[in-house]
Amino acid sequence: MSRLLIPLTTASAWVSLVVATFTCAPLMLLALAVAGRAGGAAVVRLWARWWLIGSGVQVRAEVPGELGEYLEPGRAVIFLANHVSWYDIPALVVSAPVSVSFLAKKSLFRIPVFGWGLRLAGGIPVDRGDAASAVGSLGRARASLAAGRSMAIFPEGTRSWDGELAELRRGAFLLAAKSGAAVVPVGIVGTFRIMPRGRMRVRSGPVVVRYGQALVPDGEVREWRRELPRRVAAKIRELAW
Repeated sequence: MSRLLIPLTTASAWVSLVVATFTCAPLMLLALAVAGRAGGAAVVRLWARWWLIGSGVQVRAEVPGELGEYLEPGRAVIFLANHVSWYDIPALVVSAPVSVSFLAKKSLFRIPVFGWGLRLAGGIPVDRGDAASAVGSLGRARASLAAGRSMAIFPEGTRSWDGELAELRRGAFLLAAKSGAAVVPVGIVGTFRIMPRGRMRVRSGPVVVRYGQALVPDGEVREWRRELPRRVAAKIRELAW
């Protein structure tokens, strides 16, 4: 029976994504004009929930109580999550304990309407093929963190083909070291089954987003850049598998 429902779920998911995106784009402009970033963040959550509900995806968050001290108003953190599916994005949006913007590859921002929404919501594009541009993106991300706006990054750089954690790129850790923002490892479970990379079919089902304890930069930047990727990778694997 579940196989018979996949075509219906897939159709519902893609229709929901298109309708939610085209509906929320003008709402985003209005919300930003009336309520600033808080209004924009509310529209982003509406978009994410709309897509998830239309896909039959239920998201549950597991957030340790100790994380609360790092989520005070005006204090920003960097969420670093595994990346196996397009559904990781809405799952993070609706489960994060604070509003987040994304530091993501430039190609995402070229998608009509969706990319505009990412940018309007404070997202920062990264061109990995242009070193000077990438440095500029990290500078804008650092300024955003300094302003108290938390960010979400997929440090693998792209979606995994097999669901396993790939090597983590260094940019996110350089940002953490230079900004001094706490890093929160995140494990996303269930999205690979819903829609793995290379597939257009969508399966409904549950998703769990597990947030780890915050890791706070200390010591020299070089030492932190060497040590942090190892610690974060180990924690993400623990949370996501």
